[in-house]
Amino acid sequence: MSAGHQYIPFKLPNYLGCYLASHIGDKLETFENEPNIKVIPITGRKFLGKLILKSLIRANQPRHKTKTSNFYLKIKNTATSNYNGVPDLRSCFATIDDKNMNLLREHISELFKKELVSFVRGCQYAQFQNKGITKGIQHDAIKQFMIIYHIDFDDTTFSTLLKLYQRNKNLAHPLKTLVSKN
Repeated sequence: MSAGHQYIPFKLPNYLGCYLASHIGDKLETFENEPNIKVIPITGRKFLGKLILKSLIRANQPRHKTKTSNFYLKIKNTATSNYNGVPDLRSCFATIDDKNMNLLREHISELFKKELVSFVRGCQYAQFQNKGITKGIQHDAIKQFMIIYHIDFDDTTFSTLLKLYQRNKNLAHPLKTLVSKN
């Protein structure tokens, strides 16, 4: 591990880790000797990156690799120098406490669900406007969503996202048009 960075374990489902990395704007990295562990570079350029940086707290020692974590947040030691109330990583170790870790996970999960539902609905609407039908577009829309956010395609992940969509499709209600009655 590089001396210019700190690595913080962050347990997420695989699809959420890929989504987070795409949302922050950087590609996933891997450790040289362990290709199953993925690293998400964190910067303060995007909202989620800033949220993660502001969740950091001072730690007595660095967090070591754990078998339960499949993702690690890679944070430059100079990344927090512009934020008040956040430990300066050039002079200490940092971590994210369990409470904030769970809140971040829930926030990322909610963003993912809303974006998935909006994307699939948008595809259905476009298909209806172009061809007059909405049947059969749901699977293709989810596959396209996986491609856009660099989510590894396998049957398990696809069926997970399909179930997520079906459970949450009533999450965002469409806007109702106001019709004046004269």
